[in-house]
Order: sequence, then structure tokens, then C-alpha cells
Amino acid sequence: MTPSPLEAETTTKNTTHPSDDDDNDDTNIEMQSLVLPSSSLSSSDISSKTDLLGNRVIEAIKRSKHHTIRPATLAQELGISIDDASAELCGVLAAVGNSASFSFEEIRNDDSSHKKAVMTMVFQFPSNFEQKCKSYRAKEEARETLM
Repeated sequence: MTPSPLEAETTTKNTTHPSDDDDNDDTNIEMQSLVLPSSSLSSSDISSKTDLLGNRVIEAIKRSKHHTIRPATLAQELGISIDDASAELCGVLAAVGNSASFSFEEIRNDDSSHKKAVMTMVFQFPSNFEQKCKSYRAKEEARETLM
């Protein structure tokens, strides 16, 4: 089996912390870093990773009530940032076209010390959004192939 071009490299670092009783405590700290070898990362690898995320976004929207979803909900489900979730939902919105929409909703924080309203985006997709997304993706891939 060949390793993925995105590999996690694990290193162990030994550190010594002096304690109050003159004994030394050795602590092993395991650190992980992402290794991105530039020579082995191809556009097809990036495309497959993007397709995987796109499919996960579609599945999350399908699970949401009435195909209505907020970026924070998507971010929590997929383990991505709210900014990335917003960008993904905007991409789906562009792919679906005029039958999809978004609006801003005010959410109130009823904390006793701070009564603050926060604006959040709410995305609403039609029942056939998945088919439209897949059609849009196929057209984009064909366009990239021709260029």
C-alpha cells in the first residue's frame, strides 16, 4: 500500500521538569505535524480531497431539517472552521443557483451580563440540490479538462 501524499509525522520529545522534592519527572510529549511533500502532491490528490469534503457537506445538508443549515452547524459536524464552512456553503449556493437562498438571522445571547445579538447566515437549499451540485461539479471538471 502506498502512503498518502498527506502524511502525519509523529515525533516524541522528552522533557524534564524539576519537582519540589528533587526528583526529576520525565514527560513524553507526542507531537504530530502534517507533512506535505510538494513533489508528490498532484492536482488529482487535491481534487479528491475536495470532492470528499464536498460530499460530506452535501450529506450534512441532506441531514438538516428542510435542507436549512447554518455555517456553525456545518463546522461542528465536519470539524472545520466557521469561515471554511461558510465558504463551502457559498460554493453549494453558487452551484445550485437561484433555487437556493441565504438570509441573515439575529441570534440573541441572553447571558445576564451581556445581552448581545449576533448575526449569522442561514442557508436554504431545495430538495433537488444534490443533483444540481453533482451536475455543476461535472461541468467544472469537464471545463478544467479542456483547459
